[in-house]
Amino acid sequence: FIAPTPAVLGLTVALWAVPSGLVELQGWVRLRASSEPRTRQLARDWLVVGGITVLLGIVFAFLRDPVSLTGFIGAYAVIVGVFHAVAALSARPSRTTSTERSDA
Repeated sequence: FIAPTPAVLGLTVALWAVPSGLVELQGWVRLRASSEPRTRQLARDWLVVGGITVLLGIVFAFLRDPVSLTGFIGAYAVIVGVFHAVAALSARPSRTTSTERSDA
């Protein structure tokens, strides 16, 4: 079993974070023109998470201190996790009539 060096770990996270964040930002670009308020709110969520993820990838591409790398990945997980929890708790249920609901 070979333990990765800080450089390999940093580049691996950067190779994951940058494309993943760009995909999130692409979702923001597609949804931001919507006139529906819930869709615009979702687009803002994608913008924030995509931006934080790209920022994490850039930091990991250039930083080589293993303690800082661990701290940044933990901070990223906490920030994005809390952000998603707040977004999930603030989401409003869709308004449907009894005829639109499924019987499943």
